[in-house]
Amino acid sequence: ATVTWGSASFNPGIFGLNVGGASTHALTFVNPIDLGGEQRYIRVDGGGSGAERGAIVIMEGDLFNGSIVKRGGGLLVFDTPKTYENGTIINQGTLW
Repeated sequence: ATVTWGSASFNPGIFGLNVGGASTHALTFVNPIDLGGEQRYIRVDGGGSGAERGAIVIMEGDLFNGSIVKRGGGLLVFDTPKTYENGTIINQGTLW
């Protein structure tokens, strides 16, 4: 089922995945996410240094209706093309 960012059931300021200074986990998010027409922040691993870290998040579901800013030193993987149209900013880490 689609998760709508900004709804009563899903409204994080920054969507933190695998947040933790020494995180080395892999997480797969399977639901499509409606970004609610806004620029949204996705943070993989909580480190603010921007250094590469072992945390990996795989986004299987679509991201649509907005834009994203990738934060944190971990790796964010889009395993399929996403349909959001308003751009991507990578502040830290890697988008693959």
